[in-house]
Amino acid sequence: MAIISWKNQYDESKIKKTEELRTMCNLTILGRFSADVNGSTYYFSNDMEAQANFQKADGAFEKNRIIEVVWTAYNTEGNVVRIPLNKESFELVYISHLAHVQNS
Repeated sequence: MAIISWKNQYDESKIKKTEELRTMCNLTILGRFSADVNGSTYYFSNDMEAQANFQKADGAFEKNRIIEVVWTAYNTEGNVVRIPLNKESFELVYISHLAHVQNS
């Protein structure tokens, strides 16, 4: 009887710890990452909506449908700012985005 109780506690602890790790991984991957734009450091969201926006903007730049996009970011004080990104500056942010996903 005691063995069954211990096994149940072990299984419950294992499930709980796995869920905690999954949550922490998602928070890390979906969190913010930094990139330098025009000599200033900004922080960019990487949640699911932001990831979709990165894909759309990348495709639009690649097909020359846009020449600039205004992007929401955070300055070093954590304030929301809107910054214009041309193809070259977007590319730098996009590479930082990909590195963040790969390294998290």
